[in-house]
Amino acid sequence: MTLLYRALLIFLLMGTSLPGNAFSQPSQVITSTELSIDAVVPILSYYADNTYTLDISGAQELFAKGKFIRTDADFNFGYSEDLYWITFAFSISESTDSENRKDIALIFDYPHLDHIQIFRSENGKPPTHWLTLGDSYPFDDRVVKNRSFVVPEKIHINTTYRYWIRIDTKSSTQLHPAIWDKERFLEKELNQTVMHGMFYGILLVMALYNMFIGHSIKDKAYGYYVAYIFSFLLLQSSINGDAFKYLWPTFPLVNTYAVPVSVFLSIAFSSAFSRDFLQLEKHFKN
Repeated sequence: MTLLYRALLIFLLMGTSLPGNAFSQPSQVITSTELSIDAVVPILSYYADNTYTLDISGAQELFAKGKFIRTDADFNFGYSEDLYWITFAFSISESTDSENRKDIALIFDYPHLDHIQIFRSENGKPPTHWLTLGDSYPFDDRVVKNRSFVVPEKIHINTTYRYWIRIDTKSSTQLHPAIWDKERFLEKELNQTVMHGMFYGILLVMALYNMFIGHSIKDKAYGYYVAYIFSFLLLQSSINGDAFKYLWPTFPLVNTYAVPVSVFLSIAFSSAFSRDFLQLEKHFKN
């Protein structure tokens, strides 16, 4: 009996201490050297809210009770009716005293989230609402005019920051967060912009070339092919977030339907081109 009583007592003590351990779990420590090399992926915990009523205080309480689930940083749950709360914490350490603050950028690399609310706390203080982002707002409302959601931050070295993120979206629920050194992010973004520009340029040249050929030989199939290239160009730029940035930055509603409409157009024009080019009506008459 004595052994059973001790085992039960230990179990109860461990059980009652779990919420406190969950809430005070150590934050992720990132060195400046790591950030100077590449982006650092934060360690995430999430909670799916199917009641649509959870606020920041309720999210904190559930996190303290260990209700949040740890997940990988891709955070891809596809199409979901739930709202999601995500939290992560980190601090940046510096081996020398030459740097007291660090310029970083928090990146959420999925440009189709409708509503993102970000709360932030510093060194265990109560979190406060920090930013609201999303593609349901005009593009010019963003702090950084970038196709992804970019949050610039100037943080103190050896200070713990915790972020709480509420996601409410009708699109696929993805986040893809990353912590970047500001200079490294600017370099990466420049390279990516050049690559996207080259890709769009190649598609545009293909469309114009085939438009000229089709006009010269009066072949309707080329018209379908050119329309397919333009619709595919629209699809890719919409998926990447570039279309919202450059084509309709003040029309979030247009951006909402850009991807499904361009998918439909791509399928329709590619089917029409295939039918006309292969002369299916001629070869497969009933």
